[in-house]
Amino acid sequence: MNSIQESQHSQEPDSFETWINERPKWLQSAARLLIDSKRIPNEDEIKELARLCFKEASGAKEGFSRILPGALAQAAQRPEIRINKISGVSGVNAIKADAALSFGSTNLAVIYGANGSGKTSFSRILKQACGSRVLSSYRRHQ
Repeated sequence: MNSIQESQHSQEPDSFETWINERPKWLQSAARLLIDSKRIPNEDEIKELARLCFKEASGAKEGFSRILPGALAQAAQRPEIRINKISGVSGVNAIKADAALSFGSTNLAVIYGANGSGKTSFSRILKQACGSRVLSSYRRHQ
C-alpha cells in the first residue's frame, strides 16, 4: 500500500496530513490508500484494512502506512485522465453497433440527439466508467 516514495516528500504537512497522522494507524493506512489510488477500495483492500484495524487493536506498532508531508499536494499534481471517445459498444440498451460518442478536446461536451439515439445509454456507460456509485440498469437490446 506504500506506492509514494518517502524521499519524494520534503514539504511541511498541511492541516489534513497533520490531523490524519494523529488518528489510529489503520486509518492512516486507509487514507494513504485512498490518496495513492484515487478510488474506492476494492473488497481485498477493505479486508486488508480490517486486518490492520485488528492488528492495531492487538497492540502492533509496525506494518502501517502513513501520509507523508506533501502527499496531498503531489496527488493533486498527477496527470488528468480524459475520456475522448466511447465506441465499440455492443448489446447495451438500444445503442447501435456502429454508434460512437466523441467528446472533443474541450472541457465541456453537449450530448444531443433524437429520442432513442442512445444519449441515456451512453451516459450510463460514462457514469460506470467514472466510478459512479449510483446504479443504473443496462438492458440488452432485443
